[in-house]
Formats: sequence, C-alpha cells, structure tokens
Amino acid sequence: MRIILTASAENNIVQIRDFYRDIPDVGKRAIEAVKGGLFRLVDYPNIGKPNPEDDGVTRLLPIGFGGSGYLVKYRYLEIESIIVVLGIRAFKQAGFYE
Repeated sequence: MRIILTASAENNIVQIRDFYRDIPDVGKRAIEAVKGGLFRLVDYPNIGKPNPEDDGVTRLLPIGFGGSGYLVKYRYLEIESIIVVLGIRAFKQAGFYE
C-alpha cells in the first residue's frame, strides 16, 4: 500500500508547521499526529467516514490533537493499493467548532 500526498496536502503540512512556528515542539507533535493517522490508513484504508459531499468518493479521517485536531480528506484506490491524500485541515478550518 502506498500513500501519495497531493501538492495541496503537502502544502497543508507546511501550513501546520508555519502555524506553530513560534512553538516548534508543538508543531512537530502536530505533524507527527497527522503522520500517525496517515500510517494507520495503510492497514485500515476504509477507516475514514465516506464524504457526504461527493457521495463517498472520498473519505474523511479525523485525527485528534490536543483539544482539537485535523481532518484528512483522502481517496482510496483499492485496485492500485494507493491512498491519495487530498487535503489536511484543522477541525475549525473544516467547519467543525469546539
């Protein structure tokens, strides 16, 4: 199983790092939390909830971090054994509020 990050998803990782630039240890932990969630997809590619906005073509994986977390939007290409990560957003950016 391969995980591919789109340019948008890679940019989202950079945004997480930049958001925590004044507290880099927290930023590093946030990115590690996201990576841990992505690595879970290797063993459980359908763990995310089907995305209702596109009739389940993509899936949404919540990843907790601190008092909030991140939402990963991805597509599982079963025949090719590939997970394509389309985007990573903080819960607040994704429309979830605490």
